[in-house]
Amino acid sequence: MSSTEGSSRAADKSPRQQVDRLLVGLRWRRLEEPLGFIKVLQWLFAIFAFGSCGSYSGETGATVRCNNEAKDVSSIIVLFGYPFRLNRVQYEMPLCDDDSTSKTMHLMGDFSAPAEFFVTLGIFSFFYTMAALVLYLRFHNLYTENKRFPLVVLWLPQL
Repeated sequence: MSSTEGSSRAADKSPRQQVDRLLVGLRWRRLEEPLGFIKVLQWLFAIFAFGSCGSYSGETGATVRCNNEAKDVSSIIVLFGYPFRLNRVQYEMPLCDDDSTSKTMHLMGDFSAPAEFFVTLGIFSFFYTMAALVLYLRFHNLYTENKRFPLVVLWLPQL
């Protein structure tokens, strides 16, 4: 075996060894325990919480009929999405006069504050559950030696 092959194999093992050193302290078998499994579920629910609201988009529509005649029917489709500032969404409303003009209108309501709060809370929950999961996997002795630590981890997200 030449010296270049030996040095390339050492270089190939170097990133693997670095990853192994980082993950050596984690006890992955603890995920099979109820507390570890629940922490993984919390982490996944937090991802779904901010992901479902943060990427939501929808549409609403209406049909405008002038003088109850079937030939004078116009449909309106208005698209909206997160952060739900509906009062900034514009659409054109056809008018029923002879000029066949339209009027620019807006949807009603501004629901951005609760939507942004929900997404922010989901992101904070994601970070909290990720940190709690790492603490549980890496420093399990804190759970077994100190009886107050599990209570702090239990009550902290509820404050």
